[in-house]
Amino acid sequence: LQLGFHPGFLAPRGSVLRAERPELPGDTDALRLRPGLFDAGSVDLEKPKSAWFRLERGDGGAVTVDARGFGWFLLWGAPGETPFVCLEPWQGYAGPGALPERPGAVMLRPGESLSAALKVRLE
Repeated sequence: LQLGFHPGFLAPRGSVLRAERPELPGDTDALRLRPGLFDAGSVDLEKPKSAWFRLERGDGGAVTVDARGFGWFLLWGAPGETPFVCLEPWQGYAGPGALPERPGAVMLRPGESLSAALKVRLE
């Protein structure tokens, strides 16, 4: 089983990403969006310690993504100066090979289940 959600949000210059716990690049709980932040690809957090991540815009608006039970949380934006950012909870990591060999893939037997929750709050 692999699940991935890819909600994207407008993130004007000066927006800040916050995490419930310090695990963003630089071991911090706040990361200012800047041109080039995603030039090398997404920021991938395996086994995230934070239950929520929040995008705060300079105009006072914010969006909080609360994602519990997922094995990864990815922050993604286009290379260069991007006007948006995606806050992505994933279970299982995309890659080559058979599903059982992929990092984080969950193989459920008949009768087994996996529980995860995703909430998006717009302010």
